[in-house]
Amino acid sequence: FYAYKRLKAEKALPERPNTFEAWIKVPTDATDKRIGAIYSNHVDAYAQAINFEIEAGGHPQLRWQIQWNQADQITFDEIDVRTGEWLHLVIVRDIENQVGYCYVNGELKQTAGFLNCNGYIETSSNTMCVGGGNTGGNSAMFKQSRIHSVAAYSDMRTANEIASDYANGIT
Repeated sequence: FYAYKRLKAEKALPERPNTFEAWIKVPTDATDKRIGAIYSNHVDAYAQAINFEIEAGGHPQLRWQIQWNQADQITFDEIDVRTGEWLHLVIVRDIENQVGYCYVNGELKQTAGFLNCNGYIETSSNTMCVGGGNTGGNSAMFKQSRIHSVAAYSDMRTANEIASDYANGIT
């Protein structure tokens, strides 16, 4: 799966995801600007949306928009995924404690708190897309990079489950 391509799901997610997982490859010379969405259903500023993405500086981020002007995000600013190698990236949302955990290659690399709201994500009728959102343009697309696979889970995956997924490698 290469940059500037999107793959759209046939149906919307039936449950709210709390774990987002992907195998990605981001070049070391990728821009310092936003690299883009790995898995997203973003349509516009007014719709409920989830973005599993790589922000400026190669920082993994999970952003969710509940409605206009009510959004939250977890940005893992101590992590830079611009390695030029395939890596296994996982973000787990812990709603009860209002924190997120970011794993890289099976190891917990950073814990970060939510910024604004309680972490609640509604299910949305907007279908998820791998490699970008549901917008007509390419502003949210996963630029300059590659995605091998993506998964979303309604539960909070454990450290052992994440390590096992990493150990199984790219299939």
